Amino acid sequence: MRGGTSNLKKRHEEQFVRWFEGKVREQYAKGDVSAEMFALAEWTDNRARILHRCHINNWLFRTVDIEKNLVTQKSGVLIKGDPASTGNMCWYGMIKRMISLEFPGQKEVILFECDWYDVPAASTSRGRGYNKDQFGVIDIDTTQNRYEKNPIFLRHR
Repeated sequence: MRGGTSNLKKRHEEQFVRWFEGKVREQYAKGDVSAEMFALAEWTDNRARILHRCHINNWLFRTVDIEKNLVTQKSGVLIKGDPASTGNMCWYGMIKRMISLEFPGQKEVILFECDWYDVPAASTSRGRGYNKDQFGVIDIDTTQNRYEKNPIFLRHR
């Protein structure tokens, strides 16, 4: 089974980008895909910028390294899952790095690379790696990393 998984990962790395570009191009020709999605799939500019802070929808985000000597913290993120697939499960993370990718049509996509931590289930207030007090404030044990092989999520402006 291990060889099969390894082969699948290798095929994904080698073939996914070409497959995705072709699939989006085909769907765009039929009118099933937006111009924005088409522009993202056709992106040929391989330049990226590393950010230490950015504003998205009037929210300030900073990397953990930038905040070492600051009083306020803006490097924490919360991603709430949808009720159908995750039961509103939350993921907590600290931003290590932000990568800005620019696309045609003055579009920008920001990738957040984060350290992720154990999260509380909706029905509990204590567990391995976290504690939720009576006011709903959650204290995260940052020695309990999770999802180390999948640290990035997208946020667009």
